[in-house]
Amino acid sequence: MNKKLYVFGTIISIDFVCENEDIVMNEIVETVNTLDDEMSIYKEYSIISNINKNAGIKEVKVSINVMNVVKKSIKYSAITNGI
Repeated sequence: MNKKLYVFGTIISIDFVCENEDIVMNEIVETVNTLDDEMSIYKEYSIISNINKNAGIKEVKVSINVMNVVKKSIKYSAITNGI
């Protein structure tokens, strides 16, 4: 099965073979679209855009996905000294 999506400001291609391809593809598309809605800098309403707009102004409630990415970012920043 193959599908192309426009997310995170670019086109991605999803290719795989498995049983229940339609069900699996729907789950993949839903997950990718959720991540795009939450974390894309190309969408004014995304959580990341909201964080950027409110940086130093007010707190922003974030999803568990965004929190996990921020935690990993802090971890790898410490390991690499921010490089």
